[in-house]
Amino acid sequence: MQRIYLKQTNYLQKVTRQFHSSCFLEKSSTGKSVVFFPKKYNRTQKLTKVKLHKAVHPKVRHDDIPRSSKRFTSSTPHQSRRKISTALSTEMMASRKMINTGASLSSSGMSSRELRKEITQFLSSFLLKPRTLPIPRWITPQHFSLTLSECFGHASFIIIAVAYFSEDFIVLRMTAVAGSTAMLIFTYFHPHGRVLWLPFRWNLLFIAINSYRLGKVYYYKCLAAGLSDDLKQIYEDHFYVLDFVDYGRLVNLATEEVYNDGDLIVGQGQMNRNVRMAINGEVSAIRDGTLTYIIEEGNFISESGMHAGLLLEGKVESCCSLVARSGDKNKKIRLLRWDRSELAELVQRETSIRRSLKAALSWDIVR
Repeated sequence: MQRIYLKQTNYLQKVTRQFHSSCFLEKSSTGKSVVFFPKKYNRTQKLTKVKLHKAVHPKVRHDDIPRSSKRFTSSTPHQSRRKISTALSTEMMASRKMINTGASLSSSGMSSRELRKEITQFLSSFLLKPRTLPIPRWITPQHFSLTLSECFGHASFIIIAVAYFSEDFIVLRMTAVAGSTAMLIFTYFHPHGRVLWLPFRWNLLFIAINSYRLGKVYYYKCLAAGLSDDLKQIYEDHFYVLDFVDYGRLVNLATEEVYNDGDLIVGQGQMNRNVRMAINGEVSAIRDGTLTYIIEEGNFISESGMHAGLLLEGKVESCCSLVARSGDKNKKIRLLRWDRSELAELVQRETSIRRSLKAALSWDIVR
């Protein structure tokens, strides 16, 4: 930065000296403008005056400008006038530009655009530099050169080819992101010297899609890892047919309910829109005053044909009364409750969860 500013300052001083050596300065009556005349030119002839509002240099005073210097020489007044006006406009535009550039660089340093340009030029020269491959002469007497940009292009196709052999969903997505990233570098720093914007934008889209899917998977993995120990134990005992991530999504969709011994959960003939599962304690199913069966831990309640794919939404009439039962009045009965419509929507949207849940419900009926 200091080197750039010193170069610009030296150039400004040189331009100022050349400009002042060809003209002399005279103040106007108001003192607000400065009028320059060529020394050899007759003041009686017509000459367009150039007004400069004290913008030659902020640190140069008008009284300090030397008056003795060489003159303009011209054969005719018209040629002299044309050369004078062109020289004045060119030199003053250059001096003002250098002053503004130097002031901005000295006050705020290199701008972000210039810094980005410098980094791009460095990467371009580094990645596009030809490098000779060290191939022994007994293999081939020819010399082969390769750039790092071409290496990224070859690596992209190799990584994508490896991804086709992967059976794991996460590994497939990760290798796809790595291959598309390598292709981004190749298309931006192309050996032909031009950016290939069409494949560059498509690879950006592929990276965004695969990154979203990977982030979604790891998000649900974090949710599943945060389950309580008793829910993890229920998964290992009863829901091992489900994927652990799918089980975590089901559990996080539910709401936990706590009942005391003897509390009525749902009465016979009432409209019920919830599906429940016992995670601690038992639930007695009573129909017409008779105990029909007992629902234990890990069993579903009011699933109403969901094991057969009947995704009934809304309210369903309860065929029996459900009473919480623990055998100990101090012990709480804990249940998980799903809204039937929300559960049906999740099962319809996620194919893997639908298959796993149907398998778990069928196993619940068999046992």
